[in-house]
Amino acid sequence: MAKVFEANPVSVYDFISKNGRGLYIPAYQRPYAWDKNNVERLFADIVQGLESCLSQPDEAITFLGTIIALNDIKRTTIQPLVKHQIYSQVMSIIDGQQRLTSLLMFCVALLVEIEKKWASIKKYSSSNSDENDNEIVNWCERSFNDVKGLLQQMLSEEQRNGIEEYRHFPKMIRAFVDTWSYEEDKAEYKSAIAWLLFEYIKNNLKDEPKWGSFIADARKKAKDTINDPDINHLLNMVKIFESKLDNLDENEDVFFPTISQWLSFKSAQEKFFGETLPDEMHILDSELIGIDEKKIKWLNNISQFVRLLGLAKFTLNHVTIVSVEASSEDFAFDVFEALNSTGQPLTAIETFVPLVVQKVGVSAYEKSKEKKLLDKIIKFTQKEEKSAKKQKRSTDLVTTFYLTETGEKCISNLSDQRASMRKAFSICDNDPNQQELFLKNLTNIANFYQYLWITDSGKEKPQPQFCNPNAKLSELAGLCLRFLVSIKHTITIPLLSLYTQDIENEVEQDKTDLIARFDELLLAVTAFTVLWRSSRTSTDRIDQFHRDLMLKGDPTIGLEPLARQKRKTDQLPDVSLIKRYFKNKLELDGIVGETEWSSKVNSLPLFKIGSGKEISKFLLLAAFNDVTPDQNEPYKLVKGKPGTFETLTIKKWDSPHFETIEHIAPQQPQTNSRWETSDIYRSSNDVHKLGNLTILPIPNNSSLGNREWDIKRKLFSALSATTTNETQAILKILSDDGVFKGTNSDLYCGVYLPHLNALSKYPHDWTSESIEIRGKEITSFAWSTLNSWL
Repeated sequence: MAKVFEANPVSVYDFISKNGRGLYIPAYQRPYAWDKNNVERLFADIVQGLESCLSQPDEAITFLGTIIALNDIKRTTIQPLVKHQIYSQVMSIIDGQQRLTSLLMFCVALLVEIEKKWASIKKYSSSNSDENDNEIVNWCERSFNDVKGLLQQMLSEEQRNGIEEYRHFPKMIRAFVDTWSYEEDKAEYKSAIAWLLFEYIKNNLKDEPKWGSFIADARKKAKDTINDPDINHLLNMVKIFESKLDNLDENEDVFFPTISQWLSFKSAQEKFFGETLPDEMHILDSELIGIDEKKIKWLNNISQFVRLLGLAKFTLNHVTIVSVEASSEDFAFDVFEALNSTGQPLTAIETFVPLVVQKVGVSAYEKSKEKKLLDKIIKFTQKEEKSAKKQKRSTDLVTTFYLTETGEKCISNLSDQRASMRKAFSICDNDPNQQELFLKNLTNIANFYQYLWITDSGKEKPQPQFCNPNAKLSELAGLCLRFLVSIKHTITIPLLSLYTQDIENEVEQDKTDLIARFDELLLAVTAFTVLWRSSRTSTDRIDQFHRDLMLKGDPTIGLEPLARQKRKTDQLPDVSLIKRYFKNKLELDGIVGETEWSSKVNSLPLFKIGSGKEISKFLLLAAFNDVTPDQNEPYKLVKGKPGTFETLTIKKWDSPHFETIEHIAPQQPQTNSRWETSDIYRSSNDVHKLGNLTILPIPNNSSLGNREWDIKRKLFSALSATTTNETQAILKILSDDGVFKGTNSDLYCGVYLPHLNALSKYPHDWTSESIEIRGKEITSFAWSTLNSWL
């Protein structure tokens, strides 16, 4: 296990300032995003152990969690790289870059405040100090030089080569935008943290550094950089640290040890400063009577100065982390995901971005086609704010894409997903055209999820639509997509998305034929899904059928693999071949026509099988479409003219009038009701069969409940009546009989449901035979529609 990773508790000073070590933020890491609450929390965490540390200097620590890093010995994560001009050890930060960045910002703020206080102390003592004051000043100077040197080791490291500021490498930089180098024309420090550290280096090397205006001056310079917003945000957070350090006694949530406490604990003085405070400093703990105001101010500055030095020493030596050093990036991510409980693990898409940047080239990436495509993909994954939802969105995208691209299955484990993306992209190595096609495929699937595969919950669901505003999706296609989404049939997306790519591209052409081709495929996929799933109690290999399409195709009918990297040409097969593939699967399973399928469906408790409610609803809508009661036998249905009663639309699927599945014979018959003696309940299956189901609004479903058949039949009649007067007349009869309350009349007068007309005319008791007869009737109409789609 030692070869996989090593975990060691270390002080932040030992981790960051280690000689020859630089910290590297990989390109996939998110930008610095901590806000006021985060930095104030970090400040409080750092300070919380300081007071107890005075009395127990060998025991008190503040723990800031785990930092996970890759010791990048081979320099694989470093882009761009100037050979031989780099730290001897580069730690690529997998987890903890927000904390480490904030710690470096805190060190900058500490240094600036200590510099300001020391400048003020020197200015007064140069002309006003006496012999006793000299002891204090000498101690302050020694301690200042010591602490300044230690803090500076946290920010940069001097190299053997280079001149002036370029001789000093910032301790932390970011991939692609920063470059360590001691040559002026090669060194780049543009990311917010690298820019800040380099500004400190430059200011510190001046003959007369202006620490009092350092942040303000830096803010002015930031306006000239392309990274101005990020830098300004960083400077705002540094300003918060600086303000807290400048007003030690005004921090409401944090208690700072007073100068009296520092003077009281000699063991802490020895531990922190390597010596005790001079006796002359005890004046700081006395009443300053008879002393002029300038000296009082000077003494107060010294008090603050000592406290700041103590805080700096505590931060460097008593604020600790657990450093987890992994031997590979994959191991580092695995450790992170195992340990992480509150953070936001990077998605496989985020860790994929650097591979693309590396292939395109850092200088060319900003204006490249690849960046434009990746921006769309990232925008899709970032739409979810919560980490878990964002991770799921990315996982779904990668899983679907990998099957579409390679024909192979990709499991949802993050580590495997990252490896799968690298593997798939490596096949496009050194071929810009293939890389672009790879990203176009990924972008197309992101668009499919975003615009067509609408999973939003709530009453006002967005309508599925093409990303291309000039391409229109039909009502029937919208219904099919809504159905596939409702049963979470994401395995269909690889196939469907392949046939949207030409519709969504930016090529100006008539898309009519392409849209018709997609509609034809979508109807075929939906028909096969409904016919297959409704005729068995499980999904029964349906996912594998779709995977086989991607990986192998079907050589027996001349259908080549559909996955992009498996296809011999860019041309997609004719939809008729895919329809033949689905028909073959049905026929091999014994479904060669309506009779076989109807028999299977009507033998099952369809409502109770997986996704049974949604499948039942779709079958009922397919059966009710353009049907009307038979004039001779009105309890039976016959096919009407087109437009008689359109139910195969997304509007009907989404309508509250078609929201729930109603059991005609109730699932649980009322005690002592006539239902209890019905033969329907001799088998647990009959009550859940398709023939016993219809569609109702939620309020009416609740109102009908487990009422007797005679009452239900009359209420079906009220719901299918064409006039309000007719409905009210039916309800009055029921009310006079004491079985219906007039207060519920609005539930029936305000709704028109013609698909209940035939049920309301059924002249017999509702029995198992009734369910069987009606089931065959429904499947006959549904088969006629679905079979035509295949």
